[in-house]
Amino acid sequence: MKKAWLSGVVLAVALAAGSANAAVTVVGGGFARGCYLAAVQDNSDADSLRTCNLALSEQPLNQTNRAATLVNRGIIYLNRN
Repeated sequence: MKKAWLSGVVLAVALAAGSANAAVTVVGGGFARGCYLAAVQDNSDADSLRTCNLALSEQPLNQTNRAATLVNRGIIYLNRN
């Protein structure tokens, strides 16, 4: 239930974001940082989404950084129109 609630919050934030100005900073490096930078730069390409997906599937993220990466991935999806 907690996971579903968190997913709902992340989706709501991503939908409300509307632009990369609302990108959420990720502490650390790796794929999650690359996903953040892609969101800030208004990227919408497949490589940016792949970077976010790799962060979520391959990088050990705490709850805060996972939520931030989900929001940033949502921003990239929104930029795709």
